[in-house]
Amino acid sequence: MTPLIVAVIIGIAAVSLFFVIARRILRWAVRLTLAGMLILVLLIGGVVAWWYSSDSSKPRETHPTAAPRRGNAR
Repeated sequence: MTPLIVAVIIGIAAVSLFFVIARRILRWAVRLTLAGMLILVLLIGGVVAWWYSSDSSKPRETHPTAAPRRGNAR
C-alpha cells in the first residue's frame, strides 16, 4: 500500500470516529439542557408559589374562640 492510501484510510477512520463522538456529545448536551430547563422551571415555580403564599397584604384568618362553658352542662 502506498502512503497516500494509508493516509486516506486513517483520515476517513478519524473523521468517522469524530462524528460518532460528536453525535454522542450532542445527545448528552440536549439531555442536560432539558434537565436543566426542568429544574429551572421547578425552581421558578417554587419561588413564585412562596412569593404569593407569603403575601402580607392578605388579612390573616381568625378563628373564633370557643364559647365559654356554663356550669356542668352535658
